[in-house]
Amino acid sequence: YYKINKVIYVGFNLRFRKIVQFIKNEIDRNNLGKIYWAKFLMSSYLPNWRNNYNIHKSYTNSKINGGVLLDSIHELDLAEFFFGNSKLKSYYLDNLNILKIKSDEYANLTLKHNSGVISNIQLDYLNKNIKREITICGSKNYLEADIIKGKLKILGNKRITKRLNYNRNDEYKSELINFYKLVVSNKKNPNLKSNLNIHSIANQIKKGLK
Repeated sequence: YYKINKVIYVGFNLRFRKIVQFIKNEIDRNNLGKIYWAKFLMSSYLPNWRNNYNIHKSYTNSKINGGVLLDSIHELDLAEFFFGNSKLKSYYLDNLNILKIKSDEYANLTLKHNSGVISNIQLDYLNKNIKREITICGSKNYLEADIIKGKLKILGNKRITKRLNYNRNDEYKSELINFYKLVVSNKKNPNLKSNLNIHSIANQIKKGLK
């Protein structure tokens, strides 16, 4: 990265969603207090992801290159986006043989961040009632967020209810603009260390399946 003088960028678009940026701001301003733990949930039904999509003839059917862990690696990225670098403490992957694919349909892992925060991440391909949620427990306040519906509640010393609608195309445009600014200003990607770390964690888990 440093020797070739190129900008290496990993496309994690959820960082640019309004509700995610609001949560990040609450954490950075210490409005939740000392963070004890967080939970990230991504639960949806793989066959409904795309129109005319054969899940048995795509990368999702590969034991190594597919699976919900890699498809939803965004949740690992959000954990590090909020709380910093982490190490894998435990994991459980399973193919429950519901979708008749070769890859993992369910994943649950626990990360311990250098900041002391514990993140639990649960992912699956099986829920026909899609959920993508974040829960954070701090010393001052408790946060619950539905990042699909854009609904957020903060309970405790500070009580807030917010609705932050989003346009998926807008977050991709914001991501591209961010990348473009790095290129034209010849700046290093400040998120590269985290990007590489979470891919290393996913690779570590995948290697455990062999």
